[in-house]
Amino acid sequence: MSSDDSRRLNVYDENIMYSDELSQRVLPKAMDAVYTTGRDEQKHFYFLLFYNEVRGLTCNRVLFLDAGLDPIDDVPRTWYELREVGKRLTDPERNVTDS
Repeated sequence: MSSDDSRRLNVYDENIMYSDELSQRVLPKAMDAVYTTGRDEQKHFYFLLFYNEVRGLTCNRVLFLDAGLDPIDDVPRTWYELREVGKRLTDPERNVTDS
């Protein structure tokens, strides 16, 4: 529902982000990830991204060292490096999959 529709129906709530504002403020690719189609065949938004970025990354120094990685020099700087470091930190035989 748009904000104009909600005003016309006298159900406007200033705390709700209506469809017109959503389409202006949220990237289309992000919109695809944050809704589900309900039984009524309408889109129901269940989560909205506040930021679409990673600001920090923490790591377990002991796991890095155990995997033969330097916790300073081998910290991943790209998504590819993150995946590769993740492979080195994963040991299914010991059930070590995260910190």
